Amino acid sequence: MHNQHKIRRVLQLIQLLKAQPPKNIRYLAEVLDSTERTVYRYLDLLTSVGFSVDRDEHKRVFINHDTPQTLPSFTEEEVRLLRRLVQSSARKSMLRDGILQKLLLHTDATHAGEHLLQAHLSAIVDDLQKAVNEKHVVVLKGYHSVHSNTLSDRKVEPIGFTTNLQSLIAFEPASGTTKLFNIERITSVDIKKKRFRPGDFHQQQEVDVFGFARGKKSFAVRLRLNMRSAVLLREKYPLTTACMQPDTEPESWIFAAAIFDLKPLAHFILGFPDDVRILEGKELRQHILQQVNRILQQ
Repeated sequence: MHNQHKIRRVLQLIQLLKAQPPKNIRYLAEVLDSTERTVYRYLDLLTSVGFSVDRDEHKRVFINHDTPQTLPSFTEEEVRLLRRLVQSSARKSMLRDGILQKLLLHTDATHAGEHLLQAHLSAIVDDLQKAVNEKHVVVLKGYHSVHSNTLSDRKVEPIGFTTNLQSLIAFEPASGTTKLFNIERITSVDIKKKRFRPGDFHQQQEVDVFGFARGKKSFAVRLRLNMRSAVLLREKYPLTTACMQPDTEPESWIFAAAIFDLKPLAHFILGFPDDVRILEGKELRQHILQQVNRILQQ
């Protein structure tokens, strides 16, 4: 039973590390109901079996989706053969169980972590969809706020979802505003018996291609991207595809859209400064300049 509990924790850790944003060690220890020392030990285990566990500038950890896994170059058929050989030929060896465990992790860990994450998110979406249909108040348990980097429970009145189910649109009585809540940052959902009456603030909001709801301002931007940056922008933010068209210059694309928050696009441009040219967007230029100055002053 102890080993099963340990495996469940490791799989849950994989789920948390695959979901954005990156997490700090204290947060992971709280969610796993464990100690920070144990979390570090699990991270070492994941690294040893080939997961690319990285840290951001704030020392928060995550599993890097963009970096190829450094697992040994065995095919699944080769791993199955090795497992059969070890099971039949090394019955009396003290190394037998350790080898079998590593082979099992080699074949199953990455897929298990991905499946667990998808099953977790699917269950959350199902619960939220039920609450939307029946107008039930819900509590988003353990919601991770990127802006304040805090973990808290948020009582909301769910309205609907953004395109591709990336975020929940919900009215939050505590703040008196309608907000977007990223599905991947929700630990679990508690549906309350209390129902709410739809009002003017329970209307679907217009959302930009980066998933941000319309606020007091919108920003018109126009960029020229080379082939690499255009592909990466579409992969990271699929809704941007509708705002792209081939440029007159070879192997380049034009991105033009009205956006409601400058942060995601600014972060993307800062990551690929040689691949993106800002053609229009005074506010975007100013925001990037402010970010660069902040970095230089640190």
